[in-house]
Amino acid sequence: MHPSADYYKDPRNIGRWAEKKFQEMGEELPPQIQEKIQAAREGVLPEPLKDLQNASPTAAYH
Repeated sequence: MHPSADYYKDPRNIGRWAEKKFQEMGEELPPQIQEKIQAAREGVLPEPLKDLQNASPTAAYH
């Protein structure tokens, strides 16, 4: 089951998929990725993502 589009608008959800996948593989998330995820949860998006902040999640499919 896929989360709704609103799920990804909540910055607290950013990185949950990556964290889950790393846990499933028994790997630790690299520290630089952990930092970016934490920053995103606090509202600081990496530069490439700022452009996508207001984009529709279905825009690529049109």
